[in-house]
This record gives sequence, C-alpha cells and structure tokens, in this order.
Amino acid sequence: MNKNIPKMLQTLKHKNQSYIIKVRFRQIKASSPYHLYLDFWGNNKRLTKSLKMSIVGNMQNKVRDDNTIRKAISIRQQYQDLYDANPDDFSFVTEANHKYFINFFKTIADKKTDKNYRLAYTKFISFCNIESLEIRKVNYALCEDFKDYLIKLNISKHTAKHYFTCFKGCLNYAVKRDLIDKNPANGILIRYQRKSVERLFKSEVLKLLNTPCDYHDLKNGFIFSCYTGLRFSDIINLEFDDIIDNNIKVMQQKTLNEVKIPLHSIARKILKEQRIKSCSNKLFHIPTGGKTSKEIQQWMISAGINKHITFHCSRHTFGCLLVENGVNLFVIKKLMGHRKIETTLQYIDKANVDAVSAIKSL
Repeated sequence: MNKNIPKMLQTLKHKNQSYIIKVRFRQIKASSPYHLYLDFWGNNKRLTKSLKMSIVGNMQNKVRDDNTIRKAISIRQQYQDLYDANPDDFSFVTEANHKYFINFFKTIADKKTDKNYRLAYTKFISFCNIESLEIRKVNYALCEDFKDYLIKLNISKHTAKHYFTCFKGCLNYAVKRDLIDKNPANGILIRYQRKSVERLFKSEVLKLLNTPCDYHDLKNGFIFSCYTGLRFSDIINLEFDDIIDNNIKVMQQKTLNEVKIPLHSIARKILKEQRIKSCSNKLFHIPTGGKTSKEIQQWMISAGINKHITFHCSRHTFGCLLVENGVNLFVIKKLMGHRKIETTLQYIDKANVDAVSAIKSL
C-alpha cells in the first residue's frame, strides 16, 4: 500500500472484506482529493457508481473525512442489502423513474429546452411503448432498430438525425448518472446530405432595405439578422435589455452559448426605429409559422430577388459577409456562437463558390 495514501483510506481494504460491493477511491492527480465510488464485480459484469464524495486526507479535514467515510460505508450497505435480496439481477439503479427507460427519457425531455427531445420521445413511444423496458436492457440492436424506424418515417433524414441525436443524448445522461456503463447507441449514425442554404449578397440586402414589406417587424428582424447572425429563435426573443453600449449580449436559444455581437450601423438604425415603434421590451413582434415564410418570399419577389430565401438565410448571409470582408475565422466562430470550427468552415466553402460564380458572370 502506498504510504502517501491517507490511513483512513488504507483501512478500506479491511472494511471491504466479506462485501461483494466495495468502497473504492481514486485520485486524478497528486494534489487533488480522493474521490469515492462503489465497485461491483459479479455475474461476469463490472458496475461502478460515483458517490460524488471526496476525501482530502489531512489533519485539518479529519472530522469531515471521517464522516464522509462513514456515509460512504452506509450507502454501500444499502446496495449490499439490495444485492443480497436479488443477487442475479443486481443494479445500482434504485429509483423507479430511472430504472425504466421510458420514464427516464420523458424526465430528460421535459427538462430540455430543445423541443426535439420531446419529439424524439414521442417517436420512441410509437416505436417501442414498453413501460417496463429497463434502461440497462436498451442494447445496440434496439438502438439500431430505432434508427431504422426513424429513417422509414415520413420525415427528412435531417430531422431523423436530430431525433436520434436526442435519443443518444438521453443515453449519455444515463451513463453520467451511473445508470449504465456505456452508451449502447455509440457508433450508430444517421447520415444525410446537408442541403445548400441560400445567402444574399450585400447588394441584395440593400435592395431589401429599400423594398417595402407588409410586415414591418419581419423586414427589420430579417435585416437585423443579416448584420448580427442571430437565429429566428433568438430574434423573436430579443429584448432591448439585451443590448448595452451597441453590443448584443444574449444566450442563444439553440446552443445555450452566450454571444456578444457589436452592432453594425444598419443594425443600430433598425434598433432606433424599433425603440420608437415597440410598445414592449421585445425588439420584434414577428408571427411564426408558414405565413412568415410566404411573406418573406413575397418580399423577395417585390425586390426582384429570384432565390428561395427563408429567415435562416439571413444568418448564412451574415457568416458569408464576414468571410468576404476578411474577418478571422475564429472571430466568426465566436460571433456566431458555433461550438465547432467545422461549422464555421462551411461559410468559407460557400463564399468560395460564390466567388467563382461571380467570375463566370464577368
């Protein structure tokens, strides 16, 4: 036994004797505390459960550490009793809502702001509505069957991929909570061809500025997004309080990343207009649904722009304009709130294609 290990941890070897479930400890680096966990080996499987407790191991913390050890041993005893009662089917999962996958999936989906989790949950219910399905019995074959089920539905592969990603995310939560040892859906993917999203050139954005639109807030919100890169979900939730000293500071609805975006002069002009017009703290009051898309298309026709433009195209316009103006790639990533640099790279590819197209028209 390493003499540097605190004596109270050295005594665990004795306290683990005659127990199937052991209290173990690990230290990530020499100066860090010792983290406690339970360890089970039986029926050709190994299970571990973090106790989310730690031992400092010095005299100043001796009373606290002694209490922690006693608490860990008490919890170990509870699981040992469960094992003794049912040794052939032991699991560290004891909470009813976490034992069964359907309940666990719903709990996670209800907590998430991303509605795709709730939609993925409803799809899984349609696929396998077995309330008694234990979470540790969700295996690779079932995950693959669910993937195939989503692909055969009357939805796009892009949507199917989102639902399956949420399903895998739920299983990742189960791993983090020590409900299962590993994610059985790892390695299972839904591949799809990413659709090319249209963008507007600077001249086209200026055309839109001078073209009337039946919905004033829709027009201003779209142009505002062309110069800030905010998604539709962020635009409709944007408040005047989110803008301080001509900088937007907001938590993105989709990624929960905080972004800070300086306002372009055109965006500042729109902000001034909206302050005068708005009767609430919301910057823009834009209807959602198919009507918005139809209004945008009608506005494009009026401006003489022959492209299929959706509200999301304004964000792509912002990204491409930044690239074309020589903005550093990592600055663009930060402004747009991307998690991965690979996402930002698509704007370089799009700008390069546009540049070649421009040469052809010369």
